[in-house]
Amino acid sequence: MRATRRKFYQTNEDENSYLASVSDLVSGLLYIFIITLMVFALGLKNQERVKEDEVAKLTGADRARQQMLVALQKRLMSEGVEVKIDPVQGVLRLQEGILFGFGEAELGAPGIAVVQKLGRVLDDVLPCYTNPRATGSECPPEAAMQSSMPSSLRVIRMTSLLP
Repeated sequence: MRATRRKFYQTNEDENSYLASVSDLVSGLLYIFIITLMVFALGLKNQERVKEDEVAKLTGADRARQQMLVALQKRLMSEGVEVKIDPVQGVLRLQEGILFGFGEAELGAPGIAVVQKLGRVLDDVLPCYTNPRATGSECPPEAAMQSSMPSSLRVIRMTSLLP
């Protein structure tokens, strides 16, 4: 009988050692999974921080563009040139018929005068918003505090097609 009991105990010990090695393996995989999850979470947090920085830069650029448009509008109005601004789109519009006559493609004398005034005002105002070192009596204090600069300026010329 003793031999029979020993075999029974030996079989039970073999099963326990097998289960112990499986539990070690599963706990090892669990640790690897947790470490991988932590690395992924840290990477995601870094990406969110970069995204927030980019949004802040774009918001600053929008604010600078809006301030620049308002400054341009005030200066042009003081020069006698009537303009309208769209701060959301970042557009400054001259009134229809100021530069070109109806159905004409060439600037008339009043159009040339307006373009010269526009050039002077742009030459005075734009450096305040595009050159961080620009300081002068014409530059508003908020222009110097902007960390974001406008990226482009587009001039679009339109006239009617009718002769």
